Amino acid sequence: EAARCAEALQAMGQRFEEAAKKAAQFLEASKRETGRLEAELAAAKTDLAAAARAKDDAETARRALAADLGVASAARDALRGELAETVQDRDALAAERLDAVAALAA
Repeated sequence: EAARCAEALQAMGQRFEEAAKKAAQFLEASKRETGRLEAELAAAKTDLAAAARAKDDAETARRALAADLGVASAARDALRGELAETVQDRDALAAERLDAVAALAA
């Protein structure tokens, strides 16, 4: 009976050792996976920060472009105004010359 109990205890001890080895292997695999996931998270945070900076840069560029377009639009409007004045002046000068020619002919 004692020998049978000793064999049972020895078998249980081996099972516990195997279970402990498997648990240690699982723990090691879990640590590796945790490290991999932490590295992925750090990379994702870096990517997110880069995307946020790119978004800010794009918004700054958009605002600068809008300001440039505003300046260009104002310059265009000013040129149109100057052109209109030039055309009016030219037409007025031509009318004066026609009047002068008509007066000389009369």
